[in-house]
Amino acid sequence: MKKKYTKDDIIWFGKDSGKKTICDIDPSQLADWMKLKGFGLYQTSIKNVNLNDEDCIVRISEGKIRRYDKHALSKFVIRYFRDIPPKLFEKNEPLGLLRNDTGGTFSKSEVMSRLSKNNLVSDGLLHLLNDFDDCHPPQFNDKKTTCYVPFENQVVRITKDKIDTIQWNDKSIDGCVWAENIQDRKVKLLKTNEQGEFEKFFRKCCYTRTDDGLKSDWRDNYTFDDTKFDSLRSHYGYMISNFKDKSKNPCVVFTDQEADNRNSEGGTGKSLVMESVKYFKNQNYYNGKDSKTFKDSMFLFSDVNSEHRMVFVDDPQQDFPFDKLYTYLTGDMVINLRYQNGRRIIKFDKSPKFGITSNYISQDMSTSSQRRQSIVEFGSFWNQAYHENESPSDDKHYGMMLFDDFDDKQWNLFYNFGFKCVQFFLQNGLIKEDVSNYEWKQLCLSIEGTRNTGECDWIKNWLITEGIQNHNTKKTALPILDLYEKFCNENPTSLNLSNKFDYKTSFQRNLLNVSDHIKFPINIHKLKKLGKDVWNDRRHQRIINGNKLDTIYVTDMNNTLSQNQSNNEGLQEGNDIVHKTLESVGKHQNNSKKDEIDEMFKDW
Repeated sequence: MKKKYTKDDIIWFGKDSGKKTICDIDPSQLADWMKLKGFGLYQTSIKNVNLNDEDCIVRISEGKIRRYDKHALSKFVIRYFRDIPPKLFEKNEPLGLLRNDTGGTFSKSEVMSRLSKNNLVSDGLLHLLNDFDDCHPPQFNDKKTTCYVPFENQVVRITKDKIDTIQWNDKSIDGCVWAENIQDRKVKLLKTNEQGEFEKFFRKCCYTRTDDGLKSDWRDNYTFDDTKFDSLRSHYGYMISNFKDKSKNPCVVFTDQEADNRNSEGGTGKSLVMESVKYFKNQNYYNGKDSKTFKDSMFLFSDVNSEHRMVFVDDPQQDFPFDKLYTYLTGDMVINLRYQNGRRIIKFDKSPKFGITSNYISQDMSTSSQRRQSIVEFGSFWNQAYHENESPSDDKHYGMMLFDDFDDKQWNLFYNFGFKCVQFFLQNGLIKEDVSNYEWKQLCLSIEGTRNTGECDWIKNWLITEGIQNHNTKKTALPILDLYEKFCNENPTSLNLSNKFDYKTSFQRNLLNVSDHIKFPINIHKLKKLGKDVWNDRRHQRIINGNKLDTIYVTDMNNTLSQNQSNNEGLQEGNDIVHKTLESVGKHQNNSKKDEIDEMFKDW
């Protein structure tokens, strides 16, 4: 489209230097011209725009928002006038400005000579530009029931019931879009169920090892887990969508099903899947191995801007401080600017979602962290392929590098699969896996570290066999010292038990933690909340052979009552305990804790 030039494009004037009139730029006229071209300051700081934050300059044109710095802004001005024919600067032409000394006009060369000087864009001039923020002008954003994915040729609209396209001039596009979030590709919707190479790879991430694992071809030792697939594709759709709900905005955590911090090889495909979201939205990538980035929490995510719609932390170290993300997941994103005296604020609904891939089991078992995470475990198919000297690009699999070797067909198959994942998420919400396996590994790690002593498994096995069979009532409660001696005798090489008495306290605490975790709690009549790890709060004493001893008895809360407890005494005891526990929780604990206890006792 051919540009039309008018008197509004004249940003220069004649300046009397004594001998002759020279060409100079009027900052006020230049600012007015820049405003007409859509330039302004994007305010994200708490008080005033921080001009040291060079990302604050933007241009809004044709419904798209682009960032500029001072250098890029000067280049825009120079190139604009550079492309104008010299004739248009002559007398009676749109850009012909008369001189006072000769009666002629300022030539294009004179104007370009002045524009090329270094002081074209000053801080004072910037303050004269338009004022923009996260709400003004309004931005085109996803809604709870609708997701939009913008492409070069059109916008894909996804709802629960339909996937269609709308054109850029459609009135339903009622706001601006960050240019970085418009995919530089032309996409078309496909009416086919053909699987692209990415979807095939994606599905293989949901293959789990069979119990026997004895097939001659290693691939035959794996089977597709449709439950795992549903969980993964719902999370993938969640990450593509930009809509955020403060009550349900978890950080997605991809981990390995077989990882236990002693076996943390990775290679399961989780990083490739997480990173592929960048082809749908603007993603900010962080190498989690760079521990300095996350230890320097004062300036964490200082390079995240309003156009970033996802933050991806890839393979953080074992001690990654997840609690540093709490505020980013539940409220506005407040970012301290490194080397600058200022802060950037991104409103919650415009701030990015978070995703983490990890080869490690997190040691953070706090309720706060668990509530803010949604964990997806990847099967080991691709890790095993690596050990078999195979890769997805081999002819045995796909014969191409994913994304790098994609042609138009594969790109369209990839995008259409992503659209279906979004629709699946809109229909079903986040489908969370059973993470009991992950939580058990967390508990083992917190108790045993990476020594693999087997203490947790020993306690678990005793509870669900001998404990529940022989010590399931107050009358049959076992002296804790007897159990401790049994443990020490059967585990001579697992632990350093040179001083058994000193270790007894740790053993008691570990016993409580394991028993509560697997819902085989010790001394249930003392239970006030799950995970109580102070032995004195759970003490039950019996007189045995004239001695008052600390004892334990086990209750199976995974079933209504075990067969050994189905007598009237046991049932009545269980009912009494439930009522007393809930009453106590109602008086002394918050509602969430009461809900937790309710869930524990729902089968009684």
